Amino acid sequence: MDGLDIIRAKRMELVDDDGRVVISMGSSADGHGSISLHAKDGIPRMLLQVLSDGTACVAMNGTDGATRLLIRTAADGSPFLVMVDNRGVARAVLSLTEAGSPGLHFSDSSGQVRAGIGVTFSDSPCLSFFDKDGHPRIGVGLPPNGSPELFFKDQRGNTSAGLGLLTDGSAQLSLTGNNGKSVCIAP
Repeated sequence: MDGLDIIRAKRMELVDDDGRVVISMGSSADGHGSISLHAKDGIPRMLLQVLSDGTACVAMNGTDGATRLLIRTAADGSPFLVMVDNRGVARAVLSLTEAGSPGLHFSDSSGQVRAGIGVTFSDSPCLSFFDKDGHPRIGVGLPPNGSPELFFKDQRGNTSAGLGLLTDGSAQLSLTGNNGKSVCIAP
């Protein structure tokens, strides 16, 4: 077969019949590689790269060239996926912690996390709702003992009310005053 087995270059561009770049490959100033796929209009729609910290990243862009979906690994190797709205605000993040616990967080239009669902390191499912400042206010959980719980927290993060089922199946309600002392525990 005629031809070269290896092509070496600092940057390579593949073009269509009209000379428009459809794929570009190269390296960044710090020596990490990248590949970008371009639409007919010349706007990069997909980028695969290794970042300066050595982590991998895939970015998918909208027709305006702005990133809408980002898939990458953190420095500790844990993966995450970020969905971005048309204003550039991350609105949903799916991730795994370094220990392997999954989580999904939803943010408001300012980027503040307002709701999250996940599985804790003890394999317990949980659902949390956050106020506009990012403080957890409502939570639902199912601890390892299988007794479901619902709790409400004040602005300081203290649990003010809780409702749960005990392991014997009976319900328990607890209320706490502003001073942090129990006001009521029933039954």
